[in-house]
Amino acid sequence: MAKYITWPQTSFATRITCTHHLWTIPVLMYACGGIHVAAYPFSAIVMSINVLLSRWMTPFAIAHCNGNAVDGNGNGGRGGGDQSPDSKKKCSSSTHKYLNVNLSHELWKDIKFSFVQIQHDDPSTGLYLFRLLWRWQVFNGIVFFGVLHPLSRWLFST
Repeated sequence: MAKYITWPQTSFATRITCTHHLWTIPVLMYACGGIHVAAYPFSAIVMSINVLLSRWMTPFAIAHCNGNAVDGNGNGGRGGGDQSPDSKKKCSSSTHKYLNVNLSHELWKDIKFSFVQIQHDDPSTGLYLFRLLWRWQVFNGIVFFGVLHPLSRWLFST
């Protein structure tokens, strides 16, 4: 599910910052002296809000021209009123930075697990998000109740 980390275009900063998936839960478990069962519904609410806000507030991708953001016309992304000479130049070659935060726009293109593929029929945005969120909740529930909560009780029982 994290194959994007090995893509050539994935920056070093992205590779480093995505490690929070590995250390956040153990650190929180240690700092709080275990995980309470109420953490699961709370995590479901927080995760759903994060996905919905990511879809609403983060574009799928952003174009870059020589390291600078560009608008849809290839102009320098300085805002609508800028009439400087630089803003009139067209970008001869732009690259796109993929910003699929929290998988809110699509699943990573190289995920091959059929039970995870939720966009095979090109669903509407609402249907895609519904499919994503309920599958994440089921997966998170399995990990929480099958691994984290029992491990927390074993490690931190008094």
